[in-house]
Amino acid sequence: MMPQAGTRVSLYFKGDEEESALAVNCIRSGEGCKEADLLDVTGDEFNMFTNGSRRLIIRGSGREIKVTKKMHNGLITGVYGKFSVHTHPPGYSIEPGPRDGAFLLDLGQRRSAIWGTGVDKYGQKRNGGFLFGVDDMETDEIRREAEREIMRKLYENN
Repeated sequence: MMPQAGTRVSLYFKGDEEESALAVNCIRSGEGCKEADLLDVTGDEFNMFTNGSRRLIIRGSGREIKVTKKMHNGLITGVYGKFSVHTHPPGYSIEPGPRDGAFLLDLGQRRSAIWGTGVDKYGQKRNGGFLFGVDDMETDEIRREAEREIMRKLYENN
């Protein structure tokens, strides 16, 4: 069934071919991602790229995201926008994986985010979105900057 004309949709890629795209109406609602809608059901990792108001969602297989060489080149050169967020499947760490920082370097980005439910590097169960950088030191600094910005916004008019 096709979405109604004018409806905003997200594209999910079942495999590594662009022809495998599936349009769906929404992956987020309310205050954030409803993991049960996608993550818990599929157990797969997702990547999201943002280009203005457009979003590209790529569905992986388990913890692995595979795309064609053509699409990979488009991701690296920014055709699909910025690597804004990705998920880790339920039960895995919410912290960046060993390839996350290297991918940021390939993209020429300083930071991105991980969304979902998992355990942080201190063993604490966490839920939500977490910024990360190309390495642990950069991740710590990016998170401190975000916390300072939140505090500044909270107290700037007091």
